This record gives sequence, C-alpha cells and structure tokens, in this order.
Amino acid sequence: VFSPSPPTAAAPAPITVLVATSGDTGSAVAHAFHGVAGVRVVILYPAGGGTGLIGMWKAFHEMKAMGWIKGRFPRMIAVQATGCAPLVESMRSGRADCVAPKKPRTIAAGLRVPRAFADWWILRILRESGGDAVAVSDSDLRRAVGALFASPGGFFCPEGAACWPAATKVKLRRDDEVVLFNTGSGLKYLDVVGG
Repeated sequence: VFSPSPPTAAAPAPITVLVATSGDTGSAVAHAFHGVAGVRVVILYPAGGGTGLIGMWKAFHEMKAMGWIKGRFPRMIAVQATGCAPLVESMRSGRADCVAPKKPRTIAAGLRVPRAFADWWILRILRESGGDAVAVSDSDLRRAVGALFASPGGFFCPEGAACWPAATKVKLRRDDEVVLFNTGSGLKYLDVVGG
C-alpha cells in the first residue's frame, strides 16, 4: 500500500494504491480499512471480466455478518478501456446486462473482455454501492504506467494503471479514501508500454 501524488491537482487526497492479486481483493481491502470508523471508501477496480468486484462484494457481506464492517460498503467503480467498455455503456443506458462491442480494442489484454461472465451481477453491485463505470484511453493508460513507475509503487500493468486517470473522472469528495487496485505487473507488457 502506498500513496503517490494525485494524478491531477483536481484529484482528492489521499489516494491509496493497493497492490493485490485477484484472489485476495476482499481481504486486502478489509485489512487496509479494518477498524477505521466513518471512513468513506471508494474503490476503483480494473474490470475486464469483473470477477474481482464480485469477490470483494461477497467478502464485504461476509465481513459484515461477522461484525467486522459496520455501516455502508465502499462505492465500487469499474474501470475499463475506451476501446472495450461494455460496463460503462450499460451503466449509461440503464441496461441490466452488457452488449459486447463488435471490435474490442485496447493494449490492456485484461480489459479486452467484450462481455463479462456475470455482467448483470457486476452492474447490480455498481448500482447498489452508488458506484459507476468509467473508461480511459490507451494513451492515458501508457502515461499512467510511466507516472506510477516513477513513484515508489512499482511497475503497474496497464489494467491497474487505468485506475489512476480514472480517479479524475469520478465524482469524489475531499474526505473520500480512494483505493486503486493494481492486479499485475507491467513486466508482462514491455512490448506495448515501451519498455
């Protein structure tokens, strides 16, 4: 967990970057915010298949049943690439499921998922949490990989780096605790990020 400088002057502070694998997303968030009363958490998660969002939501319900979480769950924000953004389109149109784009394109292979397995469930979670879905361009992905590489957080994959510019597109309050998930290493993308 680290807190780099905000991507723009308009971004709220602090932004917490949580480096997590898809298998531990719910427990990682619980660990980061365990015992923090009254914190309003906003989670930005790179959602190709989106199953990490489902896993977190399930974990939040389980933690609430055990008394570990009191009050509201975090606001969930799905982050996608502009060349493949079926969740974004469905959130804007009010659809209960997604329509696959005909020619999905993005440098981030993990975001190039035309239709998530449980798209209806992901959309329900986004709406129940008061969240949203936002898309960022491939050029923003590349810039974010470079900016985050220059910080002490490491070499982000484009999927995780997408959350950085996405934070500027989400309506946030100054007192929000913003969590960005990075789900992989930029080492897998040397050919596309100019390594």
